[in-house]
Amino acid sequence: MARVVPVLGGRAVGKSLLILKLCEFLNRNNKQSIGFIPFESGISQKNSSDILTNSEVFNSKAISSEKSLNPSGLYHGYQHFPIHFCSITEGFKLNQAAFDKKISQLSQNYSPIFLEYSGGLHTPLFQEVDFLQLLHKLDTNFLYILDDSPDFFEAALSNLKLLKQKNCEGRIMLNNKNKSTDAAWFEYIWKTVYDITGYEVIHLLPYFYDSFESDLTSSENAALSVVAEKLQL
Repeated sequence: MARVVPVLGGRAVGKSLLILKLCEFLNRNNKQSIGFIPFESGISQKNSSDILTNSEVFNSKAISSEKSLNPSGLYHGYQHFPIHFCSITEGFKLNQAAFDKKISQLSQNYSPIFLEYSGGLHTPLFQEVDFLQLLHKLDTNFLYILDDSPDFFEAALSNLKLLKQKNCEGRIMLNNKNKSTDAAWFEYIWKTVYDITGYEVIHLLPYFYDSFESDLTSSENAALSVVAEKLQL
């Protein structure tokens, strides 16, 4: 079975962009990695704006055109609500067997598989299974992305504390998406996360050029090399 790396964090912290850049870096270095978003909502808003969904972006990077072997999302909610609410109001069923089958199929071509998730840790996914329980079933370490904005820091702390209480192992990286130069704020994040949750922030990600189409810059290559090393990819 391929290595699965759940990539967690709030909305718009830079998970998809990091996954895309990291996959490009790894694939240029003789790996076959891929991003996978099993649950994605807000599809109608993106479609009306003629914007590709994150699943479609990841799918465009697939090495196989065979549908079962590409990373198209399993469940698409048209409304911008939690995927469980979308499944109720839009009439589709979240099925763990289908999820397990998709991971198995992707494992034929890819490793690592970066599984992106933005929902709540206790959001119901499958029958009597929330994301925390799914994380335990995957039996793998997560990667949690913090951004440098103070607005959602408290919520991220609560999530990380819950992950620790549930004995989930993982690594945390801080994404400097706003190009902050406030060293005192970064130090506060580092210290507070460790003091409250016991997790260490292992790396500060530089600002990545915010485009799914741009080539990797030399600074991005250098940063991604460090990320790959720290994640033992």
